Amino acid sequence: MKKCLMIVAIFSASFVHAAEFKPYANTILRYENEVRHEFFADRERLRLIAHAGLDVKFSSTWSAKVGLRTGLRNKQNVPAITIARFNQQRQPDNDVFFDRVFVKGHFNQLTITAGKIPWQSKQVTDIFWDRNLNPLGMHLNYSLGNNSVVSVAHFAPLDGGSATVGRMTLLQW
Repeated sequence: MKKCLMIVAIFSASFVHAAEFKPYANTILRYENEVRHEFFADRERLRLIAHAGLDVKFSSTWSAKVGLRTGLRNKQNVPAITIARFNQQRQPDNDVFFDRVFVKGHFNQLTITAGKIPWQSKQVTDIFWDRNLNPLGMHLNYSLGNNSVVSVAHFAPLDGGSATVGRMTLLQW
């Protein structure tokens, strides 16, 4: 992950003078009051889900995205953190971490994305793979026209902020 961040930073630094920056952020604040749960102690708490980052456009060919989010670093499919407790429940872990860091190049019919990227395969559903997990790897899309795309990707699917579980290679048409 550190190597990926360094590559994006070096790449970005060389184009910063001509770049367009577009910040983004979103939050969800929710109150939860769970009582008489079969497996957990009663919980009354205020939870936060937040994403913030920067879209950078260097040219019509090159762009990048850097984003942070709340959640549990080692269980990235849990995007919420507890910011206030109203009873004696234990305080869970609260993390803020890099959700995505990637560079994208678009060349006519070919698009290359590398870094910690969101899933771009056709099976992006919670049944196939959790949408909140952004694997480290490379994705190539080649447009054949008429809504037909060939995709090739190689990932180290994430199990957390620093650990990976296996490797995955995808080929789709």
